[in-house]
Amino acid sequence: MKVKHVLTAIIGCAALCLTLPAFGQYYGTYNSPPNPALSNGEQVTVQFTGSYVDTYAGEGAGIYTGGVTPGWNASQLAGNNAGLICDDYHDQIGGGQRWNATAYLASDLTAANVGNTLFGNSIGLAGYAELATLVSMMFGNGVFGGTTYSHAQISAAIWDITTAGGINLPAGSPEALLEAAVKTFVGSQDLSAYMKEFGNLWILTPDPHPGPPNDPGQEMWIKSPEGGAALLYLLMAGLACFGAMKFNAKNLMGNRLA
Repeated sequence: MKVKHVLTAIIGCAALCLTLPAFGQYYGTYNSPPNPALSNGEQVTVQFTGSYVDTYAGEGAGIYTGGVTPGWNASQLAGNNAGLICDDYHDQIGGGQRWNATAYLASDLTAANVGNTLFGNSIGLAGYAELATLVSMMFGNGVFGGTTYSHAQISAAIWDITTAGGINLPAGSPEALLEAAVKTFVGSQDLSAYMKEFGNLWILTPDPHPGPPNDPGQEMWIKSPEGGAALLYLLMAGLACFGAMKFNAKNLMGNRLA
């Protein structure tokens, strides 16, 4: 029985170890390069490739297809990270359009530097905390306060925050209730600490940005590709597998010689 358990352990470790190259290959496609290719304040080029997942009042809403150079293209922003989220209701863009932007890490925003963003001087750090909350929802499962919202509803709430005077959300509509709930929630937070939770979100502010509707493109949000921790875990698991296989093989040989 002891030999059987040892063989089972060796086979199990071998199976896990053999999966490592497959995970590594997937990681290389999903998150390449392993570390975020952007730095705070870096000048980038944003491209909208022409499609989106939803509409609101006739406008493209939800997650847009596109990419950032340098940074990540659409295929690298896989799964829930796919593409771009627009917080700008008035500047118009078309399929294939490119524009220059400055990348700002959301977790590094403060009351002192939020004015560098497109709407920071009008909605302040609290407004960008609300946007970050909604953007995270859209990149995630769309749930807030136990209620699931569509991409269109989340986009509408985002645009209402950044638009002077709002976009006339219907009173009592899901999008209006979502915006109110997010504002109440963010209002109860220590903003400096709360913003630190958004270390995977980047804001791409058009450069120059004279203000809507005169900007060269729209302000977009992206989510950093993930997977570095997972890859490290898998590599450590692989080392442990080979160590266990070597150790158990010695034990097995010892048992046979005894």
